Amino acid sequence: MKEQFIDTGQGTGVSTSTLLPLVHDRDKFEATIGSSSDPVDAVVYHLFLGALDKAEKALDKAVKKGPGPGDFRLRALAADIQAERGDYPQAKAMYRHLLDEASGGKREADLQHHLGKVFFAEKDYTTAASCFAAALRLHRISQESEANIKASAAALRHAEENARRGSTLTPQ
Repeated sequence: MKEQFIDTGQGTGVSTSTLLPLVHDRDKFEATIGSSSDPVDAVVYHLFLGALDKAEKALDKAVKKGPGPGDFRLRALAADIQAERGDYPQAKAMYRHLLDEASGGKREADLQHHLGKVFFAEKDYTTAASCFAAALRLHRISQESEANIKASAAALRHAEENARRGSTLTPQ
């Protein structure tokens, strides 16, 4: 059975069952993100491929090359790396700190969504659903892309289903 996903562009997507990022079109992914000269794209590239050590090295390079460690995108990617490593307490602390700086709009929506994924991974489906609901509301208010709205809506449904079932299924 082929994995169901929501297309997020550039050959990437989000699995509707695990809520994890995936590459569904390797050629397109390589042509856009893989061939980019943007140091932030190098971090994203390695994150999507699950090469977390390489993602951290690329993050260090991006910090040195770019505006520095205070750059919001780079701090969000650092939190993403911690979440992918399974260091959920650290990832949650980092996302919450970033949420203190973001009010409304795309940044807050994205952070709520990513925080929800951490709670989902911890099987705290009720809190995950709250985060996804907040992300969905913010995506809609700021008229985000259809992919972002669909991703948050699917994540919300998945978290609510697991909360209702009291599921102990673990995302893979």
